[in-house]
Amino acid sequence: MSIGNVQSRISEIQAQIQALRQNQPAQMFESLLQQKLGVSPTEETGDSTAAANSDAAGTYNAVNDANAALMLQALQQAVNGQTMQNAADYTWNGVLPEGFEKAAPYMEYVQEASERYGMPVNLILGIMRAESDFNNDCVSYAGAKGLMQLMPETAAEVGVTDEFDPRQNILGAVEYVTKLINRYDGDVKLALAAYNTGPGKIASRGVTSSDSEAYLTVPQSIRDYADRVLRYAGYSL
Repeated sequence: MSIGNVQSRISEIQAQIQALRQNQPAQMFESLLQQKLGVSPTEETGDSTAAANSDAAGTYNAVNDANAALMLQALQQAVNGQTMQNAADYTWNGVLPEGFEKAAPYMEYVQEASERYGMPVNLILGIMRAESDFNNDCVSYAGAKGLMQLMPETAAEVGVTDEFDPRQNILGAVEYVTKLINRYDGDVKLALAAYNTGPGKIASRGVTSSDSEAYLTVPQSIRDYADRVLRYAGYSL
């Protein structure tokens, strides 16, 4: 797709996003993004198409905003001649990109979480890869458990009773990250940093945006984690 075509479609996408917010929860981020970047979407089965069209009515608006922001960021990168990583279509159709094959047993729950909370499938998988590399038995030195490395207090907050139950772990973590995205007004990078280190530590540093100077006071390892998740999810930084 030429730069001119990308530029001409940015306003079209903005109008489409506004219509989605007014009428229904956002569609799967990756499908819209592929459409607007001129990439042919992976063929879906009837079941997966139906699932993608049955997004839960309670999808958070801030997550929709975050998806829109990431979409427009990718388009702007195309305008500027930058290349977005080709992470393929993460919508579950039986085939996963290289490096994500171990997620296959959990895709039913990933898709369920995506539909319930409006978080893109690729972002959920990016978190899971960074946290446990899809190892359901993973336990950190700090006590985080399972696929999404839920801390005990976080698990209790979102009603998870068994951190090693894959469905509970994924749904609970996605619910919690969605709340963080809302808390930080759609700032996905800051929400990921807070998921990794805890929102209390973010607040103690006075950080309200990942674009602020205060964000640079967050330990480098935490900032690297947020960037790593986004790279795994296929977003160019």
